[in-house]
Amino acid sequence: MPMKTLKIAIVGHTNTGKTSLIRTITRDRNFGEVKDEASTTIDVAEIQRTSNQLTLTYVDTPGIEDAMDVLDTLEKTYPSQSRLDEASQLLQFANDPKIEAVFEQEVKVIKQLFATDLTCYMIDCRLPFLPKFDDELTLIEKTHHPILPILNFVNGEHLAIWKQHLKAHGIHHYLEFDTIMPPQKRRFYEQIAIMFPEYYPEIMAYIQLEEFAEQKRLAEALNAVANFYLNIMTLQIKAKRHLPATEIMEKLHQNVAIIEQKTIHTLLTIYQFNAEDIAYFTLMVQGEQYDQDFFTSDNLIDFTIQFSKGAGVGAGLMVGVDTLAGFTTLGAASATGAVIGGLAASLKHYGTNMIDKLQDIETYCVNNEAINHLTTRMLLVIAALNGRSHAALKPIHLQENPKSSTMLQAFIQETKNLRAMPEYCELENPILSPKRNKQVQELASKITPIYQNMILNHETNDDNLEYLKK
Repeated sequence: MPMKTLKIAIVGHTNTGKTSLIRTITRDRNFGEVKDEASTTIDVAEIQRTSNQLTLTYVDTPGIEDAMDVLDTLEKTYPSQSRLDEASQLLQFANDPKIEAVFEQEVKVIKQLFATDLTCYMIDCRLPFLPKFDDELTLIEKTHHPILPILNFVNGEHLAIWKQHLKAHGIHHYLEFDTIMPPQKRRFYEQIAIMFPEYYPEIMAYIQLEEFAEQKRLAEALNAVANFYLNIMTLQIKAKRHLPATEIMEKLHQNVAIIEQKTIHTLLTIYQFNAEDIAYFTLMVQGEQYDQDFFTSDNLIDFTIQFSKGAGVGAGLMVGVDTLAGFTTLGAASATGAVIGGLAASLKHYGTNMIDKLQDIETYCVNNEAINHLTTRMLLVIAALNGRSHAALKPIHLQENPKSSTMLQAFIQETKNLRAMPEYCELENPILSPKRNKQVQELASKITPIYQNMILNHETNDDNLEYLKK
């Protein structure tokens, strides 16, 4: 069966979200340029997405700025004798060098309208329906090509009046699709399938492929968190018994920061986002005492270091972690807050072997409370990225103190035996071990229902999911 192709032009007034729509549909965070200002796109750009049966080409176009003058000049230079010949007259108009010299941007758009199969007309529902928009619709309709209006920013106050004007133009099908909200791309494809029934089987197959890819991304992300969990559970620091506590904490902070930074980078790669999609944040915590975590033997030594907001070694360590690790904005954001939020209040000493005892060496690890905090926030990162539009400009802001999942607390207790496997900690390089890989897969299978319960059932605080609504 030959490959079918469908070419779609995205047109509309300046700054209505044309490039944002393409970013959202194609999952390309870096396509074109998106800014909250006029005339960002000044030329034509294309991007393709292909399945085994269908190639979809999306064409980004400059904003239509002067449709009224275009229509006036068209009527004077290439007047139509009937509705049947207005498309051919418009095409002659666009191919006239003299016309192009005057209406360069509009001519670019008109030529693309004739070169594509479908016109998606972007509408900013925050704006009232003005005469210039009436002219834009009239101009687009003269191509006699199918038109699909996209109602963007659907919370805008003028949504209803836009629908009325579309119907006045004889357009009774449109799509409410907010490009910066969590995308519902299925509705976009289904609307196109209705308009192009000859493409229906191929488009529905494409939808299934997209949804399978979405499920695969989530599985990969949860697997990355399982790997993260294994790393922080098996992380160990060995130090002389009387080494200052701040030095031990700083070393733990750095190591956990390295593990977390790598994991967030992996998640950003899986979901095809950039480092700037997660905002820089720092977390200062008030000192608090944690109960001892009896995870190895009865012979445990516990010590607690108290902190206060903006003071003492806690503030100093945040600067130290940032500097010593050489973090980018992403690294400082993810590592500093999570590590200090979970670790600064308490470090646990646990069982040593005979050689360490003879050398007066103690072993330290990340306590349960910190692991709970770190893992919870990593699952929230997945939730944020999984529901994020690739057109969103505001970065993700994670809550500083997310509510812990009771399922996760139980899971940490159930897997405490992992602390006896320091050889599984990937601090520097990946560990090529079939046994370790199997362990990660088993952890992922148990973390998946924890994620579903935490996110889908909103077991966490509602405030912790606010970024999903942005």
